[in-house]
Amino acid sequence: VKEFYAESPGSQRIIHGLKKVLESFGPGVGLTTKTSADRNFHVHVADHNFNSDEFLRRLQKNEVGDTELNFYKSELEQSKNGLLVSKLTCDDNWHGTSTVLQSTITISNRSETTTFILESAGIYGIDKQCFSLRGLPTPTEISSGKGKTASIVCSNVLRSYGILQAVLVLRFRGDQDGERFVIGRFLSTRFSQNVEMALEYGPVAPAQRKPNMQSISRHPVVRVDEKVSYGGGMRKFSTALAAHELPKEWRKMLKEDREQACRILEGTHRNGDYFLHMQRLLFTEEHAMHEDIKRFDMFNVVLKNYSLEVPGLAEKRPSVLRGDIVLVSMHERTFEGLVTQVGLTVISLRFSRSFNYVPGTPVHVRFKLRRTNMRQMHQGIHLLRRESVTGLVRAIFPGDIRPSNGSTSQANTLVMCRNLNQEQRACVKNIVYPEVTGFPYVIFGPPGTGKTVTLTSTVNELLTVFPQKKVLLCAQTNDAADLMVERLAEIMPKLSIREMYRLMAFSRTETSISDVTMKFTTYDDATRSFPPPDIDCLRSKRVVVSTLCTSAKLFNMGMPRGHFSLIGVDEAGQAMEPEVLSVLGGLMAPSTQLVLAGDPKQLGPVVHSDIALKYGLGVSYLDRIVLAKAYARNTAKHPSTCGFDPRVVTKLVRTYRVPEKLLEVPNTLFYEGEMIACSRVRPLPWSSLPRQDIPLMFTNVAGEEMREGNSPS
Repeated sequence: VKEFYAESPGSQRIIHGLKKVLESFGPGVGLTTKTSADRNFHVHVADHNFNSDEFLRRLQKNEVGDTELNFYKSELEQSKNGLLVSKLTCDDNWHGTSTVLQSTITISNRSETTTFILESAGIYGIDKQCFSLRGLPTPTEISSGKGKTASIVCSNVLRSYGILQAVLVLRFRGDQDGERFVIGRFLSTRFSQNVEMALEYGPVAPAQRKPNMQSISRHPVVRVDEKVSYGGGMRKFSTALAAHELPKEWRKMLKEDREQACRILEGTHRNGDYFLHMQRLLFTEEHAMHEDIKRFDMFNVVLKNYSLEVPGLAEKRPSVLRGDIVLVSMHERTFEGLVTQVGLTVISLRFSRSFNYVPGTPVHVRFKLRRTNMRQMHQGIHLLRRESVTGLVRAIFPGDIRPSNGSTSQANTLVMCRNLNQEQRACVKNIVYPEVTGFPYVIFGPPGTGKTVTLTSTVNELLTVFPQKKVLLCAQTNDAADLMVERLAEIMPKLSIREMYRLMAFSRTETSISDVTMKFTTYDDATRSFPPPDIDCLRSKRVVVSTLCTSAKLFNMGMPRGHFSLIGVDEAGQAMEPEVLSVLGGLMAPSTQLVLAGDPKQLGPVVHSDIALKYGLGVSYLDRIVLAKAYARNTAKHPSTCGFDPRVVTKLVRTYRVPEKLLEVPNTLFYEGEMIACSRVRPLPWSSLPRQDIPLMFTNVAGEEMREGNSPS
C-alpha cells in the first residue's frame, strides 16, 4: 500500500499518470482518490492479486528492484493467518566498519488450531552478504500457541560506508489448506569510517511537510522602495528590454493538458519553425523553473535584523543574488524584500518603510524567479528572426562550404603561438586567416586539451596582426570568464585595463574574484558592486570578457551590431542554445567571426523542464552545429585532421590533464581512440591504490535519500 499527495492544481494530471504506471502491475491493482481538509488529493494504491510464489521467484533471481520492493513493503510486513513475526530492533546509530551487530527475531503462532511450516528463509538485496540468519533451520514446524526465536547478524564484510540494506523473506505453508504466504522484514544498519563525524553531520530533524502557499499570491504586495536604482544596472540601458511574459494560455496548458502542449511542440519542431519553437521551449522552461523554485518556500521562520537564514543557500538551492526579490508574508500582507547581501547561509533584506516587523514574529517566505535571463534569450531570438534576411542565417543554419577567393598567403606568419602544439597552432591559423567566412568555427576540445588556451592564443594572435579588431569573449559561468582574463593577462602581459575589460554583473561579490581579474574591472566600494561602465568606454576596449548573460546586455546598453570582429564562446556545449543566441541576436553581423570552444561529448545544458528537454532545449548550439553537413566527420576526405574539415573545425587531441591509464576508457568510448596522453604528472605512491600505476579507486558508499527539516536537499 502506498500513498501519494499533490497540490490540487496538478493532481488530476498526476493521478492520470499514476493510472498509466499501475497498468504495468497487471489487473488487481486498485486506485482510489479523496480530497482531504488540507485541499490535497490522496491517492491510495493497493495490489489485490499479490502472488507470493511469483514474487519470491523473481526476488531470488534479483529481478525485483528497490521501487517495486518498497511498493510491496506493507504487504510483506503484514502479519497473516495469526502468524506474527516480531519487528527487528532498528539501530539508527552509526557504527564502525568492523563492528558486528546482532538482533533477535521471534515468530509466534497465535492461531487456535493451525500448524505452520516455515519452508524457506532467505535474505535478499544488494547488501545480502552482510546479513546472516542463525538458529532457524528450514523446514521448521511452528505449532499453534508456540514460537521460534532466531538471530540476525550483521557484519560489514564488504567494508562499505553508509546504509546497508536487505530484506528477510520467510515463506510459510499451512498444514490444513496448504496455502502459502510470505512475511518479510526489512534490515538496515549504518556504518562509517568516522562515527563521530557521521553523528555530527547527520540529520538532526525530520523533514517537514510544507503547507499550502497559494495564499501568498493572493495578498496585496507592498513594493520595496527604490528597487530599480539599486546597483545602477538598469539606468544604463538605452534600448529597453521587453517583458516577454509567459503567456497565460501556455501556462494553463502546461498545468492542465501537458499532452496538448507536447503535440504543439512536436508540430513546430516537425514543421521547422525554428524561432517559434525556441520561444515555446523557453516559455516551457520558465514555467518549470517557476514551479521548481516553489520547493524552496519557507514557513514560520523569523528574521534577525532583517536577515534570513536560508538552508541550501551555499549549494545555490535556491540561487539568490543581490538585487533579487523575495516575498515575505505576515499578517495577511505580503511585502517585497530586496536582497542587499548574500552570505554563505544568510541573506540580508531591505523592505518598504511600511514594513513594521516585530522581532520573533513568524513569516512565510517565497523566492521569485529572476526573469532577466529569459527575457534576454527571447530578445536574441526576436532579433535574429528580424535580422535573418541580412545574412545571419548561415551562422544559425550552416550549409555547404563554398571556398572563398581570399588569399591565404599569410597562413605561416603566426608570431605569438610558439608554445602551442601542432593542432592548436593549426586552429589559430584557421581562425586568424580563414579560408571561408560566415561559418562558426568549432574548437572541439576533449578534457585537458587546452580549449581556453587555444581560444585566448587566437585572440593574442589576432590583435597582434590586426590591431584595429575588437573581440568579445563569453562563457556561461563567471569562473570560465575569469579564467580567460587570467590567460590573456598571462600571454599578453602588456595588456592593460585601457585595452581589456572584464564586464561583471553588479550583483557579484568581489571575494570570489582573483586579484588578476580585479585589475581589469571596476568596483565601487560604496555600493560594494560592479557598476556598468559607459558604452563609449566599452567600445574603446580591444577585448571585452563577460558571461553570456551579461554580454547580452551590451545590445541594450547601446553596443552597435558588428562592433566586435570576433565573438568567442568558451564551454559552448554547456549553454542552452538560446543563451548563445541572446548574445548573437543583438551583436553579430554577417562579417562577425564566431568561434565556439567546447566538447559535445561532455555535459550539456541544465534544463528544468522534462518537456523542453524532450523537444530540444537540452541540445546546445554547439551540439546542433556539429551535426551540420559542413562539420560532419569524413576520415577519407580529411585523414590528417581526425576527419574534420580544418576550415571550420579543429579537434584538439593532446590532453595534458588525464594520465594515460585513465584516458583509455573515455578515449575508446567517445573520442575514436585519437586522444594522446601528454600529462607530465605521475601518480604519487599510495598503498591504498589497488594498482600503483592507475590513480583510481572505487569505494562503495551505500547512500540513503532523506530530507532534513526545511533543507531543500
